[in-house]
Amino acid sequence: MAPTADSSQTPEAARKQRLRWGALPRPAAEATLSWGKQREELQGLTAADVVRLILQAPEFEAVLGPTLDAIDERNAGQKARPVRWKARQLESLLIYRRVSGLGTIKRTRERLTFDRAGRMLLGFGDELPSQATISRYLRQHFDDAERAELMKELERRLRLRVTELPGFEDDAAILGMDGSKIEIHHTPPIRALAKPDEPPGPNNPRTGPILNPDKVTAPEAGYVGGDSPKSGRGFQMVAIWTEHGTPLAWDISHLNENEKTAAGRAMQDYAKNVLPRRDPARLAVLSADGGFDSNNIRRQLQELRIVPNVHRASHGRKESSINNVAKLDEQRFPLHDPLKPAYANWFANGHGELSCRCGDGHVERQIGVTNGRLSIASVGRCSNCGSVRINAGKWKRAQNATRAQINRFVRVLPGDEGDRYFGNPLTFNDPLASKYGRDRFSWGESFHSTLSSRFGLLRDRCWMRGKAQAETEFAIAFAAIHSLTLERARKQALEPPGEAVAA
Repeated sequence: MAPTADSSQTPEAARKQRLRWGALPRPAAEATLSWGKQREELQGLTAADVVRLILQAPEFEAVLGPTLDAIDERNAGQKARPVRWKARQLESLLIYRRVSGLGTIKRTRERLTFDRAGRMLLGFGDELPSQATISRYLRQHFDDAERAELMKELERRLRLRVTELPGFEDDAAILGMDGSKIEIHHTPPIRALAKPDEPPGPNNPRTGPILNPDKVTAPEAGYVGGDSPKSGRGFQMVAIWTEHGTPLAWDISHLNENEKTAAGRAMQDYAKNVLPRRDPARLAVLSADGGFDSNNIRRQLQELRIVPNVHRASHGRKESSINNVAKLDEQRFPLHDPLKPAYANWFANGHGELSCRCGDGHVERQIGVTNGRLSIASVGRCSNCGSVRINAGKWKRAQNATRAQINRFVRVLPGDEGDRYFGNPLTFNDPLASKYGRDRFSWGESFHSTLSSRFGLLRDRCWMRGKAQAETEFAIAFAAIHSLTLERARKQALEPPGEAVAA
């Protein structure tokens, strides 16, 4: 078992106490993006330079090379006028569009028209292919889904090479997860509410008949009504990224899908492509907002050796959030274990935070990895009230019908699953949880804001009609991020000459 670290459950005492991390990773003093423009090794790189890094990567040749060569061979065999532009040239312009954060081919051609150095670097000389030529290239040689799969595989292989860099293990010890809205101009299907007489919400989704069948131009997109941050039409992107902004897993789905469901697919991506490359003796901490508070997500994270830092209440300053926090703070549920009478001297509030009857007890974190398995527990100790140990997932809130429906926490039967938030010491008022959460709002928001400002994603409404188009654009952006990370490592002489990662 890993070393333990004490933490008081009262916010006042926690602020006075020196932070003790124990087996938990310490956040970096400055969590700047490892691939950001401010990095000394990457300063001066233009968008065309970044495109060149992608095109010259062995992974690009392994994944897209055969398809692009086949296109050129088909074009060369035509009896009509020979095709002027090679497939690699046209593909480089499309990648340049996303790396430059431009929304249309027209704007991309305008940018390159005044960027002679970029044109030369990409092999265009003084002329550029017309917009019709590029559209014809996509229409005649690619299905949207086929191109998306190629770009996703390119991004995946570059990501695998990033996981082999020295220092990756430390970077991946602190993670963030969040969802973002991808708004579109096109019209998705708008479905009727399951219960027309009730307001929309998690228990009243739009699963009825389509209300606008004659106006739908984006059948794979989703619609969320109202004026919430998620309201609109389009898709959503759920991603897991490291403290320094390396995307490790991601998923795109229609906007009105539950974020928890999308997060499940992102975690499956992490389990397949990242977890096998991590040190089996080390854990990670992942911070996410209350929208991802579910037993299922907490269980999946623990199976991935990730400690969830996900709370049952929002840290926002809205009146409703403040009232909810106060309600959970005031709740007091007794513990019941028929074999351990001392447990009756301990209580838990609505956040799952322990306190003893006399108030003099303290709580320790016991988190560690043994034989590749992550254990999460809170241990309460008091000279007056005795000791308790709460393992996450081994207790649940229940009602005792023989005592006026009094809520209390009881042990679950072997093989059953309890409430996994109870026993996790990274609670709402825990100082370490707060530290991880504050970091998420600095480097986490920076990751998303850079996707917007640098790559033109998540910024304005876009013209993505289908899910495959959205996957293609995000895969290109993430491939650019991985290429920049690898280039920085190369310049630091930390990485040997790269070879393509096998599928």
